Amino acid sequence: MRDKVGGVLRKAGWLPGRSQDIATVRSVLKSRGYSIGDAVARFLREFTGITINFIRNGRPDSIWFDAQRASALADPEWVVHYGERTKTSLVPIGFSNHEHLLLMQSDEGGFYGAFDDYLCALGSEVDEMIDNLLNQDREPLV
Repeated sequence: MRDKVGGVLRKAGWLPGRSQDIATVRSVLKSRGYSIGDAVARFLREFTGITINFIRNGRPDSIWFDAQRASALADPEWVVHYGERTKTSLVPIGFSNHEHLLLMQSDEGGFYGAFDDYLCALGSEVDEMIDNLLNQDREPLV
């Protein structure tokens, strides 16, 4: 884990080895048509309920991980569209950028961000995703 990312995660309440019960969120996601693979389940157990608060461009912002809430806010048709563009099944896991950027994880473990027709890869590891979100370091996918 990158030092900077580990620090902001610890400040948000995360500790290595954190494990949350995800039975309810798994059931809700399944009822909403999402399939939860091993990579997504591991992420949900470790990061559900984490909110990283920070300043972006002089304004408070946050990155939050709550798949139950994210899947309620996300338009399922857009999630399917993003999955078609990435050629993988995606699950909403949170939001960032003043709740404009939907955060999703693929069955393979990769992380993506999307808003309307904008879609970007955020990385293959949690710390890479968070670092890219904090630094706004992402390129849109075609």
